[in-house]
Amino acid sequence: MFVCFWSVRCWLINLWLTNDEGGQNWLLEMAQEAVRESELDRDDAISIMASALETYIEDSMPEMPGMYQDLMTSALAYVDWHEIAAHHIDDVWDEVATELAE
Repeated sequence: MFVCFWSVRCWLINLWLTNDEGGQNWLLEMAQEAVRESELDRDDAISIMASALETYIEDSMPEMPGMYQDLMTSALAYVDWHEIAAHHIDDVWDEVATELAE
């Protein structure tokens, strides 16, 4: 049985990112590319994807006035991007490792 102890923030962001097929495919491709770019170093792959995810979310955040901007920025500062990335890297690891071994 698989049990995942995600923080609520990580779970919520991942839920929104994977809420449709387009988002799922985007994360799958991002994870595959991170594994390839890392040359099969799991920690590097996770860092590459975590950085890309954080940048994407921060760049996609709409402009909000004053307090609302501060609240969003503060909430995003507590997201463990590595936790989200690790989940998706693990999903594609064997497939990409096999591809690179050929």
